[in-house]
Amino acid sequence: MACTRLRTLAFAELGGSLYYVRARTEASLPHSQKVPSPSDIVPLVVIHSDSNDVSPDHVRKTIARFNEVDDVFQDDFATGSYLLIHINQGPLLTSEGPAQDRVLTTIPNHPSPDGLTDLLRERSLKLLVTKGPFTIPEGPYFMKGQEIHQAWRLFPDHLAAFTAAVIPDDHSEQPRAFTTLLGSYSWAEGGQIAVPSKLYSQGSNLPLAGMRISVKDNMHLKGVVTTLGNKAYAELYGKQDSSAKYIDSLIEQGAVIVGKTKLSAFAGSEIPPVQCIDYFPPWNPRGDGYQGPSGSSSGAGASVAGYDWLDISICTDTSGSMRHPTASHGLWGSKVTWGSVPMDGVVPACQFYDSFGILGRSPAMIERLIQASGIVVDGKPYSSSAKLRLNEDFLRDLETFTGIQHSKFSISDAWSKTCPEESAQINKYDNLHNFDEFRSEYQERFGKKAYGKCKKVTAEERATAVKQAIVFRKWALETLFENDPSVVMLVPHGRPGANYRDITNNVGGFGIPGGPGGPIFVISLLGVPQVVIPIGQNAYQSRPSGREETAPQFTSLISVFNTDLDLLRVAAGTLRASGRPTELLTGRYAYPQHDNPGRGKKDQGVGKAIL
Repeated sequence: MACTRLRTLAFAELGGSLYYVRARTEASLPHSQKVPSPSDIVPLVVIHSDSNDVSPDHVRKTIARFNEVDDVFQDDFATGSYLLIHINQGPLLTSEGPAQDRVLTTIPNHPSPDGLTDLLRERSLKLLVTKGPFTIPEGPYFMKGQEIHQAWRLFPDHLAAFTAAVIPDDHSEQPRAFTTLLGSYSWAEGGQIAVPSKLYSQGSNLPLAGMRISVKDNMHLKGVVTTLGNKAYAELYGKQDSSAKYIDSLIEQGAVIVGKTKLSAFAGSEIPPVQCIDYFPPWNPRGDGYQGPSGSSSGAGASVAGYDWLDISICTDTSGSMRHPTASHGLWGSKVTWGSVPMDGVVPACQFYDSFGILGRSPAMIERLIQASGIVVDGKPYSSSAKLRLNEDFLRDLETFTGIQHSKFSISDAWSKTCPEESAQINKYDNLHNFDEFRSEYQERFGKKAYGKCKKVTAEERATAVKQAIVFRKWALETLFENDPSVVMLVPHGRPGANYRDITNNVGGFGIPGGPGGPIFVISLLGVPQVVIPIGQNAYQSRPSGREETAPQFTSLISVFNTDLDLLRVAAGTLRASGRPTELLTGRYAYPQHDNPGRGKKDQGVGKAIL
């Protein structure tokens, strides 16, 4: 009779921090090597050396470098533990083969200089020395007997931004499969997110090596439940058997997916926090801590704004789902060109508008992702004449940077004159009928209706709206942009001050300020890329904290299809040329307090430029 093999996870506490001991064996020591018992988990630090004579100074400097650049490593890995020094003998190799094929070659009784012996005694370290072309990356590890495992640090999700922490499923025979870190599902608050050491990716040729990314929970991950912000949806469909195509491509490029973030139910118009029913909405870390997170990508915004251990959050944007949280959380945001990235494996909201969104704290990180992820860009340089309108300070800086002059242009007037508001029926119809099969299957399996809010629209109304939308899109690209990638439009974005989480603002359709006809919705209709740009901050007197806080201020750039990278570069270039910061902080302040880039007034105008 065969016994059931249990799936086990190992965790360790070191220096007051919790760690997940990755199940996969990175390498092994030969059985002749004396090591701790397999039942014990022992810290190990790996250092490379180009010389047989390893100096104590090299070890000290390497440990200091690890402490400086890596948020997973801590000094306790190099105290009362094992130190493995690998002597390089050529190009370093790695292996993804069976663990028994990844046995390190040890050098028994390797002579140590007196200084190194003193250092080992000072730190209570036991020395292991290996050589050969095969080794593992430098950094922190754990040993279980002869086996060496990666150390993934657990960070608390105190903002309740995630629905789940995910880790590679090292027990699965399927490639790039995931499993949920036990106890990490966070319909309320809590949970821990596991992240690997930054040192593991150093030396990799993959363009996204080591980039830590969270993904919105309307994107499938193989082996993980997609909740879609709705308990009934998660209950019906369970774990997914494949990952979203775009997310899979990022993993192939070296990205590390660490978790799935919260969203408004069905990625719709549920405005957090007061309208959220099935989950506790994320906390916005900016200002007084009581600002609304906006939706639908609320968890995406909170995670990047609050956690410096996270690099990028991937989300979707249908009619503002990325752009609103970008402004609320004080971040950079890029809504990519409609249709430029495959949406396979993403639960659709409205296919005519659905796009991916990228949230980050720096334009350089977003640019790195765009360059590696297959988004088509024209790369055409900008020319030097123009017309546009924007926030006064940023406009002046942009004119200086590009050598342009500006003139006013109203996209809302163009909308009202050329495309009736009935185009919004596309959204309403798709938001309802994309989930017909879900509601039917749920009713059949569980004998009850799935909770959800629906607005009924006929197929005829949708067909009419699609025809109107196509006409408007064609007119805009030909008339406003002249199908020229050097033509850009500047659209002010965001709110001028406080946006408290206990108040529901008076908004139009789909939770969008201004509803159909406003810039957010019109840009969704056009399908063009949009970069949301942090340009400063405004002060406000906070009702909850009773003190002065700051609210980030924004503008944005749009242009024709496939100019995603150009828009990002001209935005970052303008800020740098004017001496403004492009890198943002996590937590209460988006900017260092000694470096206030300005407190501009909200601008309702829209400008057109030929740059």
